[in-house]
Amino acid sequence: MQGIWIRSQDECKMVFTKSVEAWEDGRLVARFGKDFSVLGQFENQHDAKMIVGKICRFIQGRTKDNMLEVFNIPLSNKMQGVNK
Repeated sequence: MQGIWIRSQDECKMVFTKSVEAWEDGRLVARFGKDFSVLGQFENQHDAKMIVGKICRFIQGRTKDNMLEVFNIPLSNKMQGVNK
């Protein structure tokens, strides 16, 4: 994964990361080696994985002219049209 700026679900922090994970408890985290930063909390790992997929598609859809766009973690999958 290329690096990306991500704004947390609570909009209180913004991080630049190359690694995003969906944990079993539904947390979405950015990894920095052994350290991590929680970016959002979802009902379960499946919902968090759906957001990881959206982040990957967001990265792939960015233009090639090095635009630094920010991905905003949604409050919930339902708000983004993801069917459960």
